[in-house]
Amino acid sequence: MQSPRDSWFAALPDCERARPAALVLRPSARCVLNHPSGRPWLLGSWSPHEILHARTRTAAVALLGLAGITGEELSRKLARCGDPSAFDAVPGSFHLIAALDGRLRVRGTASGVRRVWHACVAGVTVAADRGEVLARAIGADIDERVLAARLVAPALPHGLSDLSPWRGVHSVPADRYLLAERDGRGSTVRWWSAPDPVLPLGEGAREVRDALTAAVSVRTRLGGTVSADLSGGMDSTSLCAIAAHGAARVVSVVEEPRDPEHEDILWAARAARQVDTEHRVLAAGSRPMMFAGLAPGAGEWTDPELPFPWIRGRQKLAHLGEVVAGSGARVHLAGHGGDELFSLPVAHLHGLVGDRPLASLRRLRGYRAMGRWPLTSVLAGLRDRSTYRQSLRVGADLLGSPWPRGQRPDFGWSIEGRMPPWATRVAVQAARALYGEVAGEVEELAADRAQHRALHEARLASAAVRQADRLMRRHGVPLEVPLLDDSVVAAALAVRIEDRGAPHQFKPVLAEAMRGIVPGFILDRRSKGEFSAEVYAGFRAHRAGLAELFADSVLARRGLIDDRLVRELLVSVHHAPSSFIQLDPTLACESWLRTLEEP
Repeated sequence: MQSPRDSWFAALPDCERARPAALVLRPSARCVLNHPSGRPWLLGSWSPHEILHARTRTAAVALLGLAGITGEELSRKLARCGDPSAFDAVPGSFHLIAALDGRLRVRGTASGVRRVWHACVAGVTVAADRGEVLARAIGADIDERVLAARLVAPALPHGLSDLSPWRGVHSVPADRYLLAERDGRGSTVRWWSAPDPVLPLGEGAREVRDALTAAVSVRTRLGGTVSADLSGGMDSTSLCAIAAHGAARVVSVVEEPRDPEHEDILWAARAARQVDTEHRVLAAGSRPMMFAGLAPGAGEWTDPELPFPWIRGRQKLAHLGEVVAGSGARVHLAGHGGDELFSLPVAHLHGLVGDRPLASLRRLRGYRAMGRWPLTSVLAGLRDRSTYRQSLRVGADLLGSPWPRGQRPDFGWSIEGRMPPWATRVAVQAARALYGEVAGEVEELAADRAQHRALHEARLASAAVRQADRLMRRHGVPLEVPLLDDSVVAAALAVRIEDRGAPHQFKPVLAEAMRGIVPGFILDRRSKGEFSAEVYAGFRAHRAGLAELFADSVLARRGLIDDRLVRELLVSVHHAPSSFIQLDPTLACESWLRTLEEP
């Protein structure tokens, strides 16, 4: 299940009872660090440049990932204060593993790019950054309720999206850390909360600029070559422009579109000349298409931890890793997270109308005209006062319903999800039961719906990024996403909600933050590339392979889908690329299950 380029760790509490757990994990670990007591602390596989660690007589701390601190600074900070929370403000993206007086503390990032899982291994709580490592250690079976829920399109809501599909393996919420006591028992403790959105645009933009500049600098400060996406949009151009002022040589990359009317490649070329990067175009005929490599026996690796949300572009990512590795890049930067953090969801109107009804009327009229919303739908959405828990129960009831037709505003806590038409009644019932169970205990991420949604959607992007990074690593280069560093997420969410967007405005906070750094024509751009030609071309080319994938479906054998209905979809006419959205989660789950069945 792992290759030499896989990176993983497991952390054990400092007690004699943890030794049997260490023996279970030790055969697959290349690296071992001990507690100050001499007992096993960290086991796994990582490169020397991925870890910083320090220790005293009673404490030890390790940062696994990319951190804006040196080993000497880490040692001094640990010796001075000994408090693991002192490292929360260090820029970068990393896991923090700390041992203090026999207690173990493990956290990832608040964005979720770095996650923590835990399980009881040989009688003690063990933390790891990979769920399948723990699943293998305890011989876990698949939880078919979670697998059924993962068929929901377009995505699962908060509280369900991070559930482990392995029985006995549990995720640590991104805003919590795992605390393992001396006796091996574990619990979770909150360490991060979404900021109150109170900063005006100017002040908030300065905070975003400082945080993003520091995040990019963590990736470039070691010099060498860094590659980066450059699509001609604001997110990727911001990263390239900041990186170009750093210590590294920057190679920017854009894909040649198959649609001759697609403008992104022209914007990208113009931006590359302005920000001074070595610009490379990946020719359309030389790179894999959408849906490539999904036929049975295609041989392309699938992450065994979870079904991969970006499944249709899996082989494109692998190819990108190979290409940028050939350029000498040691990391690749991508602008994922920008849409989620800097494009304001229309759900903000729900809270804004309630707080300042008169001031929000003009804004509401503008959005209504753009979206062509019926007045009855607008009024119904604004009158809704359901809590997040209540919205989950309503969402459970809607899982088996058809998709709503016509234009209407989305003022809810989450994007409405539906089970695909090929999901069996057993699958729908299992998903509904899980929704109801989670609704009894989950809390919203923020009191305001727009703030809640922005953070949850950033975490959905982070989950996909985490798996995309592992895929690209196997082909030579890690994927780094500075926009999803905790400091950038916090800065973006701290801006007043009404300042984060308005009709006919495009990412005003990021645009203001990047004035003087990114060329003005990029900040003022109002168009955005559309990729339906890529989807249709890939689907036509690989339709037969997809049909073969569902000729003997593992999901069907488990009673979760009717694969005949999937094959009917694959041979039908698709009038809009949105019809593929309901297929993606099913493709991801089917590919994931087949990976687990392979020797």
